[in-house]
Amino acid sequence: MTLETALESIFNYKLMFVLFDKAKVNRNMFWANMNDSQRQYLCDVIEHFRIPVIDTEKYERAQVCTGGVPVSEINPHNMESLILPGVHFVGEVLDVDGQCGGYNLAFAFVSGYVAGKNI
Repeated sequence: MTLETALESIFNYKLMFVLFDKAKVNRNMFWANMNDSQRQYLCDVIEHFRIPVIDTEKYERAQVCTGGVPVSEINPHNMESLILPGVHFVGEVLDVDGQCGGYNLAFAFVSGYVAGKNI
């Protein structure tokens, strides 16, 4: 598969092209056809790429707010607290941050279902 196909599920589409440009690789290249130094350079570019945060919007405009009950304190099979048995946590109460596009809603629904089936 091409580099574009391989990386499109990992990186934001626009960012992916910036990384390709910095690594001096073509998006249609195949990993198998790259030499070791090209592969290593692409990996180094990805690993060391930084985007400085110069400003943020107000809290009211935030799409994701991190924090919540640590998932390490939850039994994933029933969403029950490992600290306080009988208490179940689901959705955005947990420290889980999904990408925009319905992933947080999907997690809320699934974790709610799992908890509900086990209560």
